[in-house]
Amino acid sequence: MAERHFYAASMDYVYLIQEVHERKKFEFVETLLTFVYAYFTFYHQCIYLILILFLVFFQGHEIKKDFDPFMKDLQSKIQKTRTNFDDFSEKLKKRMSEVQKQEVPPSISKGCKEGYLFLLEK
Repeated sequence: MAERHFYAASMDYVYLIQEVHERKKFEFVETLLTFVYAYFTFYHQCIYLILILFLVFFQGHEIKKDFDPFMKDLQSKIQKTRTNFDDFSEKLKKRMSEVQKQEVPPSISKGCKEGYLFLLEK
């Protein structure tokens, strides 16, 4: 019984480690992309309020136009990575439940105590 609990705990541990590594792939990039969108939104809104900085508006608008395809592509890749993570996580949970449902084969060391040698020991 202790072996079964050990296997279950070790599988949970491996699952959590894998989840952390997979999440690192997209959470950092999502945060960075959110920052870039906020940056461009800030400059886009500030320009309408402050007409003195027309040059900054023009440059900010041009930079946004240059980065728009890249940011949309990055956003779609992040979404795909998150979807892959969700699918992988679901498959791993299903596999873990299958393994836990499997019957643990009897250990070889427990063995059967019968036969010629066992009789000699008595």
